[in-house]
Amino acid sequence: SYCLLPEDVLAHSDKTQELTIAVWVRAQKEAASADYMWAPLFTAYAAEPVDGKNTWPMLACQYRGVLQVNCNGFSDYDDVQNVAGKNTLYHGDTDWLKDHKWHHYAVVFEGENAKVFFDSVLKNEWDASKLDSQNRTTTQKGLFSNGAELKYVCLGGNQAWDWADNDAPFDFARLLIKNRKMSAGEIAAQMKADVGDTDM
Repeated sequence: SYCLLPEDVLAHSDKTQELTIAVWVRAQKEAASADYMWAPLFTAYAAEPVDGKNTWPMLACQYRGVLQVNCNGFSDYDDVQNVAGKNTLYHGDTDWLKDHKWHHYAVVFEGENAKVFFDSVLKNEWDASKLDSQNRTTTQKGLFSNGAELKYVCLGGNQAWDWADNDAPFDFARLLIKNRKMSAGEIAAQMKADVGDTDM
């Protein structure tokens, strides 16, 4: 199951070259990391899947704290591009949703830089202008120039073309999408405001 969003939701960052996607997420009580370790929290594609396959371009924000972008250039955000020299993957023993409580997820794109935050704490950061581990020139700028082509935009579910993974058992609340970057401080302030307005 998933929530299909308006098709123009990612179409407004071409001038700012910045994008923030933030959402509260909670793993359902019966779920464990093994049930959703490959699941994306947020995906976007050019069109609705046909025969279980999606079309390019694409964006996938994965639960494990990593990203993929293929919009006029491919970025798999691998270890070489991580500013720490290695991606940290959050699943299994490091499952950040295992307490089945609400947690805040945010991804921030700016030019060729990308960051993932859990509960306003930076967990992974990449420079997508670097050659990846296969010596490919990759880019995330296509996310801004071609964002208007990402019309099939989903919160939750597994819309990752023909991957055989099951849908993730997540609850979501308070999705926020901005065509500008948010700092860690702004993300923390937004979290505080959200909690003050709800019973999360």
